[in-house]
Amino acid sequence: FTEEEAQYAMDHVFADWNEIAMNLAQGYAADHHMSEKAIYNQLVNIDLFTPEEAQYAVDHTDVYWNEIALKAAQEYESDYLARNELFRHLYYSSGCQFTEEQAQYAVDHLDTDWKENALQAGWYLYGKKNTSQADTYAALISYDYGFTEEEAQYAIDHMDTADWEENALQT
Repeated sequence: FTEEEAQYAMDHVFADWNEIAMNLAQGYAADHHMSEKAIYNQLVNIDLFTPEEAQYAVDHTDVYWNEIALKAAQEYESDYLARNELFRHLYYSSGCQFTEEQAQYAVDHLDTDWKENALQAGWYLYGKKNTSQADTYAALISYDYGFTEEEAQYAIDHMDTADWEENALQT
């Protein structure tokens, strides 16, 4: 179609674009656990709705955004993240972009054993990078991992010490 023909069709088709955008937004929230901001960006940049239609959709989507953030957080449980790292991901990541309050709600209500996450992250560091006990502890409390000192110490205390001794002898 020519540009003029396409425009004519768009101008004369009976469609409630706000309603269509809102139905898509509802699906993005429910099925993909996307935040308001991520949905808005999806509708404007990918689905090519107008900014006004996208804003209408986000404003009229019938969801509890804190629960959507919690469902998004649950998708990351198997990544063995620290509480702070999960918060940063939910809040700052371009794929999530939840509000600070929504991200905080999610990490506060996630039923996760953060010490166990630190232990699993410690095993990852030891297995993949052959780190020493001190280096593993330092990595776990670093900004990149973000575990608390208590969580990191739990990990160190619950890893097999024979492995640490054998690793120390080999280095």
